[in-house]
Amino acid sequence: MRNCLTKEPEEVIIILSMVTEVVHLKDMTVYIESVFSDVPYDDVLLQFERELLAEWEETRARVTKAGLADENVLFDLFLSNHPDLHGEYAAYRKNEQKKRREKRRHGFLIKATPVWYLLMVAVYLGVSFLTRSWRESWLIIIGFVTVWVDTVGLLMVCEIASKRRLFHPIARILLALSVMMTTTLVYLIGLMLFAIPRFWVVFPAGVFLMYCADAVFARLTGQKLRVINYLIYVPAAAPMIYVVLAGLYLIPWHPGWLIVPLSVVVDILIIVGKGIENGKYRYRPGEEDA
Repeated sequence: MRNCLTKEPEEVIIILSMVTEVVHLKDMTVYIESVFSDVPYDDVLLQFERELLAEWEETRARVTKAGLADENVLFDLFLSNHPDLHGEYAAYRKNEQKKRREKRRHGFLIKATPVWYLLMVAVYLGVSFLTRSWRESWLIIIGFVTVWVDTVGLLMVCEIASKRRLFHPIARILLALSVMMTTTLVYLIGLMLFAIPRFWVVFPAGVFLMYCADAVFARLTGQKLRVINYLIYVPAAAPMIYVVLAGLYLIPWHPGWLIVPLSVVVDILIIVGKGIENGKYRYRPGEEDA
């Protein structure tokens, strides 16, 4: 204090202002630490507390600049913006853990990709030289690439599914490509290694599975108009089912084609069932008055 008296008035004001800010920051730090005294301390909690303190200082500077210097009012304003700090921290921690999982996943993929493809080359060359089956061994490369692309694609689908619905069409396209790539691999294996007759049926079967995968995605992500997807998929999948069953001689081509018009009947049943379900929740003024 004695040193302050020897300085210019402007410097004294600046020093006192800095001391006051430190005191207020310390008070808020003590308050925040007391709120989370029963929470296990780690780097996530430390980061959350730092962000709270930064927001407190920003709010205090902005409001003080506007002419309001009452610390009690400032504190009440801060509390009104954060009425449930424990709830905020739980949501913050969940989001932070999700970000860290995604970061670890991306890091793993970056490191594992070259290892996977080196393994692919080693297996391909080893099997080819040992068996001298160069004509079929190239399927090893197709298999390794398909498995890796499907794995990365499914991880991206899971990541995109948790984001805004604006990006969901990208996830659905990736899901469809993954299904068709796997279908192509299965077809090549069956054709080259086992020479299965009429194995072309895996392609319409793959299209059917693609519709099923997209319907499951719509269900799991809670698409509001997913029933419209179902109404489209049923008649679209019916010809695929017909071709697969008839191609394997499980049903005759005629009158097996009746599966296609029957799909329209299934659509009608879905519409009727949905109408009955929605009718249960229809507003009835008489019942409420009673």
